[in-house]
Formats: sequence, structure tokens, C-alpha cells
Amino acid sequence: MILIKVAPPCPPQNETMRHALCVRRQQRRARMFPEYRDQISALKTQDAHFARLFHRHNALDQEIRNMEAGIVPAAGFEIERLKKEKLQIKDQLYEILRNAA
Repeated sequence: MILIKVAPPCPPQNETMRHALCVRRQQRRARMFPEYRDQISALKTQDAHFARLFHRHNALDQEIRNMEAGIVPAAGFEIERLKKEKLQIKDQLYEILRNAA
């Protein structure tokens, strides 16, 4: 197996670039359950368990992206394990959203 390391992205040089990166991150997150966008916003502030799950899901997503890009070294089985954990959390989030509807 050949591992190729990709240089990490350059840090934003100014406030406009930082804002653009933040907006892109929020747009990626909004793709998850777009029909529940308002409920997600409410539950993140009202339900600590939901907020923890949501945060963990996003953290796993970023960790997986970094591993797949070669920014963080990882074996294939580790990426697979994290993807399974992320999917289980997504299932839990969906169940909470359905029950809250």
C-alpha cells in the first residue's frame, strides 16, 4: 500500500476567507437531514444528548476527511471503524429527529 500525504490547506489569510470556510462547513452539515433543519437547530440548544451526538458526528466527519486526504495517517481499518461509528450516530440522530417531529 502506498500512502500519499497531502499538504494541509493553508490557513485563511483574512477574516473574509475564514468566514467563507465557516459557511462551507455549515453548508456541508446542512446536507444531513435538510428536511429537519429547524428541528436540528432547536434540538442542539434544548437537548444536550442530541447536541453531543451532533458534535461527535461532525468531529468524526472531519477526522475521516483528514485521514482520507492523508493529512492524518491512518490504516484502512481505522477509517472503516470511524465510518461505522459515524453511521451509528447518524442513525441515532435520525431517530431523535423522527420522535421529536
